[in-house]
Amino acid sequence: MSIAAFLLVLVFFRSVSAEERFFLETVEVFRVKRPQAEIKSSGKLRNDMPAENLKIFQKTVNRQAMSFPETLFLEGKSEGRKVALTFDDGPDSWATDRILDILASYEVKATFFIVGVNAEFYGQRVRKMKNSGHAVAGHSFNHTDFRELTPERMFKEQIEPVNRLLLKLTGDAPDFFRPPYGVVTDEQIRYTAGKKMRMVNWSVDSFDWDDQYNGVSEIIARVMQYAHPGAIILLHCGGRANNNTVLALPELIQRLKDEKYSFATVPEMLNVGAQH
Repeated sequence: MSIAAFLLVLVFFRSVSAEERFFLETVEVFRVKRPQAEIKSSGKLRNDMPAENLKIFQKTVNRQAMSFPETLFLEGKSEGRKVALTFDDGPDSWATDRILDILASYEVKATFFIVGVNAEFYGQRVRKMKNSGHAVAGHSFNHTDFRELTPERMFKEQIEPVNRLLLKLTGDAPDFFRPPYGVVTDEQIRYTAGKKMRMVNWSVDSFDWDDQYNGVSEIIARVMQYAHPGAIILLHCGGRANNNTVLALPELIQRLKDEKYSFATVPEMLNVGAQH
């Protein structure tokens, strides 16, 4: 029986004494004012997912963001109307240069999550990213699904080689990275925390990676539908397969500006940086 119901019963059968009334009011005060445990989260993936496997991924990554809010990030702080454009899978010989030119023409800084084997071939483009004021971090060495690796192998074979390469090319070894496909195990997140590093996924998926079903207009519409203050937006620069990304980017940037969004790099949004 609730306290309110108990009080009504007392009033019905007899008048409530001053002592009983003081006791009930005191209990009610403590019941109402008892602080709730704060639920922390580093964001959520906000898209409505079109397929069951993507819904499972979304549920998993949102749970992980709540379980490990200091290590796995899906979005930045919501103060102000800032968003972060992020580009995976580069550098390459085609899309990267075009994306860098577009970003420069709109005076936008972005974040590039690079694949090590690509950076070995196109190191000058990695330097261009850094010298243009963009943030650069690792996206694995050869785009392996991390779930197939132990945490130790993940770092030894996929994270540390990319960071050594970035240190050589840019002078910085980032303290954050993005796992391929955005998938990791809870054990790998804990291991990452022990290494004093962070993982950065996204809160808005443009779906530009599926160019068969997502043309220029679909990419723009999807990002604008789910854009929010603090959004980390997933895009790609992995070759001619991302032609639609290149074509969509100018209008996407302008639309976001029209909605009074400004742009920031992931380090700026999350206060993460580089290990020198």
